[in-house]
Amino acid sequence: MTSPGLDARRARRGRARSSPFDPSWLVERHLEKDLAAAIGSTTAGWVVDVGCGGRPYEALVPSAARYLGLDLTPTMGSCPDLWARANALPLAGGLASLVLCTQVLEHVPDPHACVREMARILAPEGRLLVTAPQTWNLHEAPNDYYRFTRHGLEELCRQAGLEVLEVQPQGGFAAGIGVSIIMFLGGLVLGRENDFSERSRGSWLERALRLPLAAYNLLFAALDGWGGRGLGQGAFAVNHMIIARKPLAG
Repeated sequence: MTSPGLDARRARRGRARSSPFDPSWLVERHLEKDLAAAIGSTTAGWVVDVGCGGRPYEALVPSAARYLGLDLTPTMGSCPDLWARANALPLAGGLASLVLCTQVLEHVPDPHACVREMARILAPEGRLLVTAPQTWNLHEAPNDYYRFTRHGLEELCRQAGLEVLEVQPQGGFAAGIGVSIIMFLGGLVLGRENDFSERSRGSWLERALRLPLAAYNLLFAALDGWGGRGLGQGAFAVNHMIIARKPLAG
């Protein structure tokens, strides 16, 4: 359960690494950097990846920790260790040091139940790391239900009994405009609802568009950089990453 261009194209055990030739690079570049820092700080225990898709972030998990990937339905590139629903994880409570859920929550019919279930399997002082879009085109229809502000993500975590440690916006106003234009033009030129999807990857037309796409991405990345993390990064953030912690009992 992943957003097009964010997880599904990554090969198993391959490090999540995008380039300006990728349609979603304006957001991916922030996502990958932030996830690498957050996942890399895990020292031991289980890292559970809910909605793992092609396991793009497994390579970021330190060798002292153990990785477990879960996903709901077979999709292109999906290779979990277990098939499971996000609101009914077949794992013992208190198992995980880190629960990872990237670009999945918008595809879950009941995100409250999903976050509560991820909180359940966290060990005391364990961390939940969630990324989700605030603005993104319709994708994986009809299983595309929500978009999240930072306040919505914070409230989901608090209602699950978690303490919010950090919320990081990813991409600002220029990144949002740039990605939206790419998705729109991709649909017009390539004849699809979303963007440069896996279904036509490698077509002659898509290959021809890669070079102008890279130049376009670099231009909008420069514009986006005027605001540090992105001009208008709060109100106009494309994506958010939230890190929350399960408190000690009692």
